[in-house]
Amino acid sequence: MEGMETADVAQTLSDRALAQDADSDYYDDVLDAVIALFRVADIWQQRNPQGNAADFAAELLQSDVPIDTIARTALRREGVHVLTPEQAMGKHWDTVVIYGLKMAHGRIYASGTGCCG
Repeated sequence: MEGMETADVAQTLSDRALAQDADSDYYDDVLDAVIALFRVADIWQQRNPQGNAADFAAELLQSDVPIDTIARTALRREGVHVLTPEQAMGKHWDTVVIYGLKMAHGRIYASGTGCCG
């Protein structure tokens, strides 16, 4: 994703994909497509070490048969959400598990405090 970072879009796309809002799925799909394109470019470059970006683009545009599929690689089914506290803020679930917390004697303690052995 080095090329994306130099174009200042990597962080924006990543943030939007992780935002858990109505547009997150779209931005996740865009990231999947970009990653698939980078994979195709990598394979093409290995097969054409003397080629350049213009040659790659011309061959890709003239191709009738897709070199690689841009399939959804991140299926979003109901399941476990692993979030930072900031990402979880304002959301609601029936069950919440917080890694690193222990309960002893009716109180919640942070893991590693020595309270619970």
